[in-house]
Amino acid sequence: MLPARRKCQNAPTTLEDVFFLVPRRMRGAAPADGRDVPGSSFAPAAWVCVRKMTEIAVVALPSLAGCDLAWMLRNTRCDFEDNLVIAAAKTCDADYVVTYDRKMLERFPPACITPGQALKLLGMI
Repeated sequence: MLPARRKCQNAPTTLEDVFFLVPRRMRGAAPADGRDVPGSSFAPAAWVCVRKMTEIAVVALPSLAGCDLAWMLRNTRCDFEDNLVIAAAKTCDADYVVTYDRKMLERFPPACITPGQALKLLGMI
């Protein structure tokens, strides 16, 4: 559990990624012999993950100012989705963007940190 003084935020694109990746990962953990897994629709697990993320963190929604900032960042990184994440973080005064995205980590230091770095900052490891 995060200390009460910590404020966490999710980018909407992060929720989308989790919703997409959870079933893929769960399918990857299914038996390799081709047998069907009972209840093999993993979509309910994805919905639960997204709901839990919204319970523990605020969703930083894109705004017009955020879209403008994403536009201005196009020369730094031409990935509009990543630029929206950086812009959302800036407009809501986030200290960091936590990501495994190597390109974001390279192009937007020190704004972007790895999950391991975030856990260290939070005193969790």
